[in-house]
Amino acid sequence: MKCCCLLTNCFPYLSCRTSDCSFQIGPFFIVDEPFTIDNGLMTPTMKVRRDRVMSKYQEQIANLFK
Repeated sequence: MKCCCLLTNCFPYLSCRTSDCSFQIGPFFIVDEPFTIDNGLMTPTMKVRRDRVMSKYQEQIANLFK
């Protein structure tokens, strides 16, 4: 919970600091499960398997953009 509160409190600051930039920060979603090779979310070279992450968290990601 401590991490969520920290990020929630920092979001307005980050949003303000990047308002003139060509990129935006957020929305974000924090998961309890680490991305590892064993659970199939990382490759052996420690790269995120984006297709598997997207399929696993598809519903949560869709809810971020509603």
